[in-house]
Amino acid sequence: MDALARFVLKPLAASLAVLSLAACSHFPGGDEADLPGDGHLPEYQSPAPDWRVLNLDEDQDWLLIDRNSLQHEGDITYAWTGIQRHRYPMKYGHAVMALHSRERLAFYCQRQLISRQSQLFLDNDDRVDSTRLKSQPFSAFYRQAPLYYQQLFDAACQAPAELAKLAPLKSRTPLPPPFLPPRARPEVLAAIAALDLPAPRLTLHRLDYRYEAKLSDGDATDDRPRQVFLSTDSRSGQLLQQAVDPSIAQQLQLSFRGLFDLAARGIDIMTGQEQDANDSLTALSFTGDWQTLPAHAQLSYTLSYAGPTADITRTTHCRVGKVQPASTVHPALQGSAKPLTCTWQSTRGNRWVEGYSYLSDYGVFVRTSEDNPLGTWRWKLDSLQ
Repeated sequence: MDALARFVLKPLAASLAVLSLAACSHFPGGDEADLPGDGHLPEYQSPAPDWRVLNLDEDQDWLLIDRNSLQHEGDITYAWTGIQRHRYPMKYGHAVMALHSRERLAFYCQRQLISRQSQLFLDNDDRVDSTRLKSQPFSAFYRQAPLYYQQLFDAACQAPAELAKLAPLKSRTPLPPPFLPPRARPEVLAAIAALDLPAPRLTLHRLDYRYEAKLSDGDATDDRPRQVFLSTDSRSGQLLQQAVDPSIAQQLQLSFRGLFDLAARGIDIMTGQEQDANDSLTALSFTGDWQTLPAHAQLSYTLSYAGPTADITRTTHCRVGKVQPASTVHPALQGSAKPLTCTWQSTRGNRWVEGYSYLSDYGVFVRTSEDNPLGTWRWKLDSLQ
């Protein structure tokens, strides 16, 4: 089962209604028709936007202004501006996918007044959130305006040649929301250490999946993206992973090489506070040759949880397939990939089957499939870092 589904905080239904920026040319009123994107725009727009960044701190949001959108009418200067987020924000425990904003602002340079004409929100693929097209009116004098509006005012009201000195917008991937690292029990970590697994030769930082799902209630989705950010926990040496997908609640998971969770932290949607998962992994054991994962080998692992109402012990049985080049999973991968099919049965007798490919040189299990009473999922690696 998708590890995220085991977290007791129920994910809210979250679907981003989006449309491409090309559709903005059909908006009434004229403002959105002139909308610049994030530097990669449809051909209908002329001139092409020239986004410049007021600040380039890697750990901060970036303030943007489009040089080519500047228009001067009397003492008013109009410009498209924006905020390029450093991290995905959260709402009700879910990542907000339309994280970047674009605003057309009117700057009354002599009167020291700022007025918003229109506002749009974009996801990281430059698609407009069609549910948030109507912006709230805003105007303020310079001294009463938020600091970032003051910075945009200073940029728009200076000599146009000064904008050319600002750095152009470059691409960057927003990071997931921050969490404190989850902690696994010492006896659980000791069981992993006893396997004496070889250290990975290479490192992965991000996996970009595309997946399709067919649910037992008849719902289906196709070509849905999910980003999974990977890092190594400095305290335990185990793999930290965090997925960004609007359909699931945000969690930071400490995992055994991406195969199953050792601990997790998420958001209590009632309080908005960060908390540990209620099901605590208290014991872990392995059988079989997990060190080399030979073809056709039968392996298993057993997890024991202390839940809020009852303790649960579950054994998952895995069968190793024939080794393949890792490039069959994604062309950019090196080394070998070992397919794994893992099966477990719930206390109600329902059967869950999960497919993985173990990337030997990276020490990571990547997801390939999932079949259970809730539906079927098929996963494909689209890109990686």
